[in-house]
Amino acid sequence: MRISFRRALPVLAGALCLAAALALFALRQGAPKAAVPGSALRSGAAGGQALRPLGPEGSTYAFAFSAAENSLYHTVNALQGQGSLVARLDFSALQEHVLCSVPGCAHNSGACPAYCSGYGTAYALGDAVYSVSSSREADGSIRSSWYTLREHALDGSAVREVAQVNFLEWGAPFAACGTRLYRAYAGELRMIDLANGQETILSRSFSPQPEAILASCEDVGQLPDGRLVLIFCTPQERIFCAMDARGRLEELCRLPGQAVGMGCFAQSDYYYSDAGTGSLYALNTLTGEVRHFSDALCALVAPGGYGVSQLRTVGGRLTVMLHDSEEASAGLRLFAFPLSGGQPAEITLTDFFNGYLHPLQVRLETPAGLLVVGDRPYAGTALIQGQDGGSYAQDVYTEHLALISPEDYFASNPNFHFFDQLPQPLPG
Repeated sequence: MRISFRRALPVLAGALCLAAALALFALRQGAPKAAVPGSALRSGAAGGQALRPLGPEGSTYAFAFSAAENSLYHTVNALQGQGSLVARLDFSALQEHVLCSVPGCAHNSGACPAYCSGYGTAYALGDAVYSVSSSREADGSIRSSWYTLREHALDGSAVREVAQVNFLEWGAPFAACGTRLYRAYAGELRMIDLANGQETILSRSFSPQPEAILASCEDVGQLPDGRLVLIFCTPQERIFCAMDARGRLEELCRLPGQAVGMGCFAQSDYYYSDAGTGSLYALNTLTGEVRHFSDALCALVAPGGYGVSQLRTVGGRLTVMLHDSEEASAGLRLFAFPLSGGQPAEITLTDFFNGYLHPLQVRLETPAGLLVVGDRPYAGTALIQGQDGGSYAQDVYTEHLALISPEDYFASNPNFHFFDQLPQPLPG
């Protein structure tokens, strides 16, 4: 089978998301104010071309869903403990497969179409899967700034190295449209044509204020007409802009940022918390109107109590993560509100990692159910090298992925359907 590969330049999140996090924590506390409608910079709908936010991702663990195959693509540690493998989660059979169809392949070298020499992420775009992974020096050490970009055939028959990417020069991809990939970096809005690998700078000042930055790759919403909603943050306010498939921006509204804590999108609404009180609000980005959503968690967020650390929309509900200011990561609680309003229900399903029980969070919402870590079986003890040159022993647990229905998840009913996954080695 002949595979036609296109040049592409997808990227990692890293520095941009870190800068966004710092900007969010720097916001001062205060009472919420009404949003200020903005003047239109440019108008224009998506023109029939679908924009797709790339969504949340981690440095070593990202998912890319392919509806046509009822599958998820992600990266797992290679079986010999070094590098990673691009793998496919088959929802129909609840089975994980290495994205390799080479007969007799050991999946432990560059001869394997799924093999990456370092650790990375996967993106499913069009009729191919792209991986970006850290590279290794000749002595086996991880290169600090350079990553290898590859394009993988969906049938696992072939792979092509596209480019060596300097991590320090790249920001996070936040949307794809056909053969185009959008990203923001260093005050610029850029578009990459995946058909030929060419990158175009759409604007050198993509926000109404030059100092504004894109909030994060997770803070991207989508309007009913297909346009994306991007948030640009300054110390004074958050600026909401719609972007069409050509990269054109239209300012929708502004929200005074001193009081805004964590937030998330649900279509054209942006839900956010008051940074000081824990009150929840909803901003209609199309009209600029703000409505009060709930004060149900304010008693827990009282001075010296909990703080709001995360908002997400899952299964038609708004989930709110609280952290205990005294207990750090050991004091987390998770609540779910109906988007239609009403009292929240606490989710008591737990996930054990870093030595503590944490509320069970949803990795991805899929047509087959909610993807979660259903169990973390003990894998053994690994010898970890410390920054001071010494070493120490650490217990290692593997992630056993599972599906759970939204009904069971929000009722805290542990009715998991586990994937038959590849064995995971101890870190090398």
